[in-house]
Amino acid sequence: MGGKGTVDFMACEIEVQKYLFQPQSAVQQLPLSKVASFDSFEQSPGIPFTSNPLHDLESLWWIQAWLLHFYVDQDGRDRSIEQSATYDRLFQGSLSRGSDPLRANLDSKALPRGFQQPAYVVEQMHRMLLNAYVASEQSLPPRYQDHLDELTTFFAQALRSATIVSKNVVLFEPGKRKAPEPEQDGEEEAQPKKRSKV
Repeated sequence: MGGKGTVDFMACEIEVQKYLFQPQSAVQQLPLSKVASFDSFEQSPGIPFTSNPLHDLESLWWIQAWLLHFYVDQDGRDRSIEQSATYDRLFQGSLSRGSDPLRANLDSKALPRGFQQPAYVVEQMHRMLLNAYVASEQSLPPRYQDHLDELTTFFAQALRSATIVSKNVVLFEPGKRKAPEPEQDGEEEAQPKKRSKV
């Protein structure tokens, strides 16, 4: 399966090797944030699981979510308690605990101020992705082709928007201080002169 980073960006259905958005009373009647854990979803017998392009788009979405929740906006700053809690909820390293990270809403208020506009765009991508999964898995095998063009177009527009609104955002690794850069004034640092051994 690769390293932890690979798992962080893997589509949830790929990791558990089953369809998770089939029509069931729990999915149809409850808001997305209230749906039961992955363990309660049973796949219809006789329908083999196969990957599809929605899984690739989900991986792309996980990268955006990771960038927003891993990094901070100032040198040496740590993540806030809220940002850390969201990061831990989204990036558990495995779905074996039965939790449901893909259905967790992003809380842009938990993020540094400069990250909030891009986070809003990323959350819209998230909602469109969930809607596409639910709509395509109304029958199995999924009819993802019916939703792929619209979702791909939306993702492309959303990524352009996220790029524009995060143009001046600088990312820093939490708790790490950036090493000072050498002076660029054309002045070389004074080197101590070597003394001869005579």
